[in-house]
Amino acid sequence: MKANKNIKFLRNVILIFLSVYITIFIFIEAFPLSFNNVNNTRWKITKQVFEKKYDLSDSTINILFIGDSRLNAALDFTKIDYSWSFGMGGSTTIESYYLIKKYISVYKKPDTIVMSISPRFLTEIFAFWDLAIRNDFFTKAEFKEIAHIHKQLDDTILKGKLNTKYWLYKMNFPAFFQEDVHNNLIIFGKEKNEELISYVLYNRGKRPHPNLKESCSSLNNETKMTKFEPSPIFNFYFDKILQLCKDEQINLIFMAMPMNESSFSRLSTDFVDDYKKYMDKKQKAYPKFIISNDLYALPDSLFGDESHLNAKGTEFFTEEFLKGKIIDVQ
Repeated sequence: MKANKNIKFLRNVILIFLSVYITIFIFIEAFPLSFNNVNNTRWKITKQVFEKKYDLSDSTINILFIGDSRLNAALDFTKIDYSWSFGMGGSTTIESYYLIKKYISVYKKPDTIVMSISPRFLTEIFAFWDLAIRNDFFTKAEFKEIAHIHKQLDDTILKGKLNTKYWLYKMNFPAFFQEDVHNNLIIFGKEKNEELISYVLYNRGKRPHPNLKESCSSLNNETKMTKFEPSPIFNFYFDKILQLCKDEQINLIFMAMPMNESSFSRLSTDFVDDYKKYMDKKQKAYPKFIISNDLYALPDSLFGDESHLNAKGTEFFTEEFLKGKIIDVQ
């Protein structure tokens, strides 16, 4: 009798758990705009661009910008004719390679790709799990390819048991969404995210950077590095990007975004030398591309935080870019 009660109790617990889990799963799948933060919505928009929910087919896009949030903050793409930006927070060469590959499989390939990934994101992971995987950016086949290469290279940068983590994200494991749900009080993020979508589409892929200061002298992550040593898988996908652009006859320009003067003055000499040597090797291997080896600074007054240009900085940098002065830096 007692055994039957225990079985019944266990069955009821399982049924309650499944009911709650299924409800959470459906909510996460059906209502991402209600709870997502803006970083996650930015990745969701990108996925939907490739699905043509937001169709770029009627736009003439000759210049594609690929990179991380420093690129996103640095330029006003509405002033750059025939451009679109995938400046995605925390992007590495992994996400960037599949961005390019997805784009040219769906839309007319651009004449030029301007790519900028900060030294930080050639050496550490940020967006892969919490942004790209969480928002279904990679197909299952693409993830398997990445995991296979990661294992072949004996890399550890992606951390943990990759397949287990992948399927936990696919199953909408609640812990991965808890912070966003809490910050948006479950359902109050929709208006903010709809405004973001309108902003991104109007500004040719750029997302806003809120709360930037009028000046910033704080030090960026690169000032903590004593040497520059890209992760093996990031180096592998950098080479894949270069080869893909060569095969598709797409002009490629790789350039670092500026640092604030305070950070630039604190960079390790060995770090700078390693970076220059690394980029010089890429330039030598692909001489028809422009691959800048230069790390450089702008005044602290043009930065809103330790890594991102503020509105004044964006205006200045965009003007310099349009004059061709930035591209010529090597």
